Amino acid sequence: PTSRSTGGANGSSSNGLGSVGIADDQAKDFDFEKTEMKYDSTGMFHWCPARSIEECILDRNQAAMTVLNGHVVVCLFADPDSPLIGLRNLVMPLRASNFHYHELKHVVIVGSVDYIRREWKMLQNLPKISILNGSPLSRADLRAVNVNLCDMCVILSAKVPSNDDPTLADKEAILASLNIKAMTFDDTIGVLSDSNATGTGEKSSPLGSPIVLQRRGSVYGSNVPMITGMTFEGSSK
Repeated sequence: PTSRSTGGANGSSSNGLGSVGIADDQAKDFDFEKTEMKYDSTGMFHWCPARSIEECILDRNQAAMTVLNGHVVVCLFADPDSPLIGLRNLVMPLRASNFHYHELKHVVIVGSVDYIRREWKMLQNLPKISILNGSPLSRADLRAVNVNLCDMCVILSAKVPSNDDPTLADKEAILASLNIKAMTFDDTIGVLSDSNATGTGEKSSPLGSPIVLQRRGSVYGSNVPMITGMTFEGSSK
């Protein structure tokens, strides 16, 4: 990997992106002026030291307590033995080196950990990835990852279509998209800590950084930006 320091980088930031857990990852975001950005050998993508998948797994309570806003939610349907679909190809463009580290969108994958574990070798060096071991059809899981505050929700399926009725291959993906569209959310405003905020008497996030108001979340699921992967084009009709 190669590294390139920002204007405020110093020797004390040699740990770079080797964060453990989403809270530490976000804490480093807020101090991005002192972060030494690391890239892969090509210099084209952000890179971080390999992490075990356990370091990136969140339970529902941890996800709900985390300030997720402007992120990408990947709803993944897969059996433990489903064929690999190459999640790395989805995440890599979001980790391009022409983005500053603090501009990278956090990617939260909702799905089976047993399947994601098989793909993890290709994801372990990409920063800002978290996993919620749950179901994309669970509204509790979707609320926990703040799907109404995400910049994009991507619904994918790695399951093999049944030989009996291959037209049902997209059933779960369609149900997930309809489920999200039918959801309603509190009229809340997403918050994000700002390392540039100054002054006293300001509210602070759990990470200790001042909070600034971000965009208002979608009240109706029908307003959540969404991409649904289809095996058969006719399934959406």
